[in-house]
Amino acid sequence: MLSLAIASYTTVPCTMSPNQRICSVQVEPRSAVLSNSRPPQSSSLFRLGFQHKMSLRIKAVVDKFVQELQEALDADIQDRIMKDREMQSYIEEREREVAEREAAWKADLSRREAEIARQEARLKMERDNLEKEKSVLMGTASNQDNQDGALEITVSGEKYRCLRFAKAKK
Repeated sequence: MLSLAIASYTTVPCTMSPNQRICSVQVEPRSAVLSNSRPPQSSSLFRLGFQHKMSLRIKAVVDKFVQELQEALDADIQDRIMKDREMQSYIEEREREVAEREAAWKADLSRREAEIARQEARLKMERDNLEKEKSVLMGTASNQDNQDGALEITVSGEKYRCLRFAKAKK
């Protein structure tokens, strides 16, 4: 809130809300504001003419002040709008960069996961092939739940059956 105090004139508040763009100011001589003022006399007529000229000068100064204030306010509003636009543009650009990096990272992660799955499948296949080869080369022995307690051995796909199995004594 601005206040103007000019010599023998009244102090009049100049209010501006954030949504207003125009400041209205009324400047009145104190003699016009006083309720018990006397009718002008001959010597005071000169004074009233002088006061009228002063009122016009003051009004011109106030109008110029209001105009400059309005121009400054408009310039400030334009600056804020431009800064907001620049900031919004910067934020959008940064968000776009982050989204691109995230997409590239996710694509790379998917490629790596697929490669790991392929390697795991290949290793499992190699392990199974190794087990088959081992069983073919070395043969496998398994105790069957036969009533006679026989040991069954498979070598190169041929089954052999041993009726007695005992460990060698040292």
